[in-house]
Amino acid sequence: MEPDAANPVPRRLKLESVLHNNPDGRVASALCSTRSEASAPSRAIVVLSKKPWSDADIRAIVEGSETELNEYHRNDKFSKYDARPPAPINEVSITFICPANDIDIAKYSEQKRHLVRETADVYQTATRPYVKQIPVEQLGWVQAIIDRRKEMDRLMYEDDGFMMVPDTKWDLKDPLMLYTIAIAKDPSIRSLRDLRGRHVPMLQRLRSGALATLHSKHGLSPSAVRVYMHYMPSFWWAHIHFAALTCTAAGATATVGKAVLLDDIVDNLLRDPDHYATAALTMVVGEQDPLFHRLREAGAIDECVQA
Repeated sequence: MEPDAANPVPRRLKLESVLHNNPDGRVASALCSTRSEASAPSRAIVVLSKKPWSDADIRAIVEGSETELNEYHRNDKFSKYDARPPAPINEVSITFICPANDIDIAKYSEQKRHLVRETADVYQTATRPYVKQIPVEQLGWVQAIIDRRKEMDRLMYEDDGFMMVPDTKWDLKDPLMLYTIAIAKDPSIRSLRDLRGRHVPMLQRLRSGALATLHSKHGLSPSAVRVYMHYMPSFWWAHIHFAALTCTAAGATATVGKAVLLDDIVDNLLRDPDHYATAALTMVVGEQDPLFHRLREAGAIDECVQA
């Protein structure tokens, strides 16, 4: 794998291990090491995902003469084939993370996961201290957006509280696969736990403004877009997801124990401004996540589940 020479990423990679391979989602992640004579080797993560087919791609496969077919099963009216469509239709999207640290590797690794009930006390004694010690560099890419140093050509919506950009899972072409994140401008709001009643107007303004933008620019009605936060989040800087209901890439991230709908968040804060400071929240944590060990020490991991 050799990126363009003008690109600052390393040109040569060595596969160390496959971290995760999801055939249903057509996504795989691999841990690699860089090989460069000019610099010391470093770890890198390569995420591979098969791009969705457009109507034109489907037509080319079905009607075109360039698709190679190899029949391997036939019974009455049913038959199956291995097919090799033209190369452009088989494009793969690649996300490259370098240098990769232990947090990055844990995020993209297949691992045993646990359902954890995080009480307010567990949050204060285990989760919050962990979040506070996360290196600033880990969120450098977020800060670059907030400082307007990166991704301004991809900025889709902005108000006083948030900046919305496309998620890397969306190719910016098919609105049915739309997936964006709105990042809070206030760095003190790290997650759902930091939201209070005073933030409700800001959240409501984001919801109405962003949905109106997605409708006018991409033709998606508000009822066709799922708006939610993650707890636990994939990165500890408050952000809100906007995903088309038809977006398959968002499916695994919008499950029970992960996604909390924005409408429900607002409703809870209107009922109790301190709801997320005092509530017990259920979340999914992987054993390779650095937070997992802190939660186990705090007694939040059911020992029966580990047996």
